[in-house]
Amino acid sequence: GVDPDTGAGSFEFRIKYTDTDNDAPTSIQVWVDMDDSGTYDAGEKYDMTEVDSGDTDYTDGKLYTRTIVLNYAGDGILNYRFYASDGTDTATGTPTSDSTVTVVDPLDAG
Repeated sequence: GVDPDTGAGSFEFRIKYTDTDNDAPTSIQVWVDMDDSGTYDAGEKYDMTEVDSGDTDYTDGKLYTRTIVLNYAGDGILNYRFYASDGTDTATGTPTSDSTVTVVDPLDAG
């Protein structure tokens, strides 16, 4: 998910990657529709960093994170999703579907 899910400035995206065959990800990203255009452009796909480099067991889940500064765009409700692949299969499940984060308009922040 994302913390905070509403606010301004920096947002921390985090995901737990799990692979039943214990395959490490070849790619793990968070995609954020920064311009609220309805599509994820190439510049809106961000590589994530492992939280614990010593954790090599992917069967019980491994945490990844990425902090991104989000600017108000469109209606301020930006879609995001996670993408991961082990080189053979693409990850599935709820985190790979669109979710939203709300960026507060600095002009309305009072």
